[in-house]
Amino acid sequence: MMFVWSCTNIVSDVENLFDPQDPDYIAPSTGIFSGPLDGDILDTNEVTFTFRHSNSQYWPDSSNTLTRLPHEILYSFRVDNNSWSTWSSGDDILKKDLSFWTYDSTTGLHTVTITNLEDKHYTVEFRSQYPTNITE
Repeated sequence: MMFVWSCTNIVSDVENLFDPQDPDYIAPSTGIFSGPLDGDILDTNEVTFTFRHSNSQYWPDSSNTLTRLPHEILYSFRVDNNSWSTWSSGDDILKKDLSFWTYDSTTGLHTVTITNLEDKHYTVEFRSQYPTNITE
């Protein structure tokens, strides 16, 4: 058996933007980039929202090494205070082949279409969660 003991502090320069201790960390925050605005009156029985993390630091960027970040952030939504949808990451959505929820891995944008809407007021909410279980 061999044991190695060290009293040296190991300092890592690995950036982990999901870790609140990282100096560049930003809390989960969902940005809605397209869809109806609060108070909009629509003449349709379906609505589509496009969303992703609100801070561009968490968007895909081929020029940096953090390109996996957007694919690992989990999102959930609900309509009219009903149950939240299952947490799903971009990777999950690509594997599931859902008709109402898509994910564009080049932009990090999620698109959700809600159908069969009746002529009434609806409240739609979105939230995000890091794989470290930190929730918006």
